Amino acid sequence: MAEKKKATKRVAKRVEAVEKTPMNRNLVYIFYSIGIVLCVALAQYFTMKDVNENVLASVSYGQQHTIDYRVFYQENQFYDEIYMGEDQTYVASLKLIMFIIHILINVLIYHINTMLLVS
Repeated sequence: MAEKKKATKRVAKRVEAVEKTPMNRNLVYIFYSIGIVLCVALAQYFTMKDVNENVLASVSYGQQHTIDYRVFYQENQFYDEIYMGEDQTYVASLKLIMFIIHILINVLIYHINTMLLVS
């Protein structure tokens, strides 16, 4: 029991000596800093090693398709054929196109009127 007290007193004296000497205190801070930097560097290394080892899996596939369709017309005065083949272009709605043109003309007229009123 007495030996433990003597050992703890010796350790306490050494700690006090280290704390009192500015040079020793700076060395302790340097060693702690080096230890922290080393731990961070090792953590970064092992983290990046794990990330870089992951392999992105790729899947290749092939696709073959043939589209053969016909668009059958309703009775109209524009087309003589009964249907339209696959390489022809089909206009879905002439009314929609006329509506868009109507809106564009109205916007153009509005801007011309506002320019005339400003000047």
